[in-house]
Amino acid sequence: MPEINTAFNSYKELVQGKVWIGSLGDTISLIEKEGCHVIVDLRSEKVLTGKEHPLHYVRIPLEQDGEHQQTIIQETVDWICELTEGGYRIGIHCSEERSRTGCIAIGTLIRLGGASTVQEAQATLQALWPDVRLRPQLLAALHDLYP
Repeated sequence: MPEINTAFNSYKELVQGKVWIGSLGDTISLIEKEGCHVIVDLRSEKVLTGKEHPLHYVRIPLEQDGEHQQTIIQETVDWICELTEGGYRIGIHCSEERSRTGCIAIGTLIRLGGASTVQEAQATLQALWPDVRLRPQLLAALHDLYP
């Protein structure tokens, strides 16, 4: 039987016991079921409502079609990896659950030693999450950061 993706089971474990990727609908499950300490929201178009979980929510706006985003990508990956190395459990999402999350996931895999190159990390991510589709600008930024 194929797996049915719902708000309660569409997320994936990227780094065992440390980092998960998913959608906005997975936030509660990531906090309650996986014990995530921090949920990173990468949506740049998000207007804050004041209803975001105050103890777990961090917004790092990443433009999915923007150029020259190497700095924000690098800082986000470094911050996520520093948190995980400090024992924090992290959930990452964007609006479409594909491009921005995939970009940060690839950088995280490389930084934490789960892959050596962008191509290797992309293949690992694709096997875990076949729907991932990185925008050309984000993929180019990753190649600039991790040649």
